[in-house]
Amino acid sequence: MRVTFDQIDITPTNPEYFSGYGRSEKSQGIHDALIISYLKIALEATNLFIFSLDLLNVNRSFSTKVEEKINELYPKNENIVLISAIHTHSGPAVFTLPSLDHAVNPELEEEVYRKLIQLLSNSCVSSEVSRIELVTGEIEGAYGNRNDPEAYGDKNFYRFDFFQEEKLVGTVVNLACHPTILKQDNLLFSADLFGSVRSDLENVLDCPVLMLNGASGDSSSRYYSKGNDFKEVERLATEISQQILNKGKRQTVEFSLSSHSIFKENIHYNPQADSFWVEKSKALSEEKNSAIEKVLATHLAKKMNPESHWVTLISQQLIFEQFVILTYSGEVTSAFAKNIRNRFDCPVIIVGYENDYVSYLVEEENYGKYFESYLTRLPKGAADRFIEKTIRVIG
Repeated sequence: MRVTFDQIDITPTNPEYFSGYGRSEKSQGIHDALIISYLKIALEATNLFIFSLDLLNVNRSFSTKVEEKINELYPKNENIVLISAIHTHSGPAVFTLPSLDHAVNPELEEEVYRKLIQLLSNSCVSSEVSRIELVTGEIEGAYGNRNDPEAYGDKNFYRFDFFQEEKLVGTVVNLACHPTILKQDNLLFSADLFGSVRSDLENVLDCPVLMLNGASGDSSSRYYSKGNDFKEVERLATEISQQILNKGKRQTVEFSLSSHSIFKENIHYNPQADSFWVEKSKALSEEKNSAIEKVLATHLAKKMNPESHWVTLISQQLIFEQFVILTYSGEVTSAFAKNIRNRFDCPVIIVGYENDYVSYLVEEENYGKYFESYLTRLPKGAADRFIEKTIRVIG
């Protein structure tokens, strides 16, 4: 098995609008570079391509365009493509969002696509892998459930180390946290928490590190942060990276792919005909007193307009002999992550924001209780049914 790790800078050089927090101001500079991290794993007749973008999201048309180009470049192989975003809110507005309004510069998407394809064309030296080690553990004291600090939060981390003989040639890290330490008053481009964790790990490991965000729908550092500036980003990143480096159970694994499948489901939803949200909207219009109620009312108004829409939910299932990778095209909550992992007797790596963005996937039990429900484009129970189907596909 051969692997190729690479990175490329995608930081805009001109002022651009941001994709997070609905900011109206353009960027005023760069704090840290935004990149695409790239990993190609050659598995006999199958190529696995993983891209992690320092952006808020990607969309389906972009991912499809990339997939078509890869199939054109590698026509004799089965090509599996995972394109994910770290979900930084301090990156440029490259792709539109279904539930938020922000300006998008179409030239940025073309530039990101060009840079991504350049990674495929770069004459990077691939490495023959002699050993892969998987480290599994939990991060404590840095992030958790952002709605209720006593509720379950997905604190699992997964770290794949790829070795050529005894040399570490690259690492993949998966954890679940909104990288939103920086708030709307920040006007500098930044990869926020994930970028700082990556930088810390690369400085120690002396190899490229690819970061994948997981089931972070309701996970953040809200109850752990001591501030909202770059100093706090560095503090929490150090806490997380030290635990990734020094904690966890290590085992040698084989990257032997048993099966790969893609599950899609189209859901038509008219929130204006949903009595649940009609009543919520009425109550908020009558009781709009607090700041949070005003925010919820604003998001609910956007949710109720347009009248109806189609949502295409997508999940990929990669089954390896010793672990499973499940991807979802939205923001999966901690409760779903716990439920999914309870159904398997091996490590399950969950990747969110993958190949598209359909907003939040909220479990039925908490639907309507918290912020995520006011942005989700799905009716109550739809996410539960979809995720259950993605598990059953595996068998």
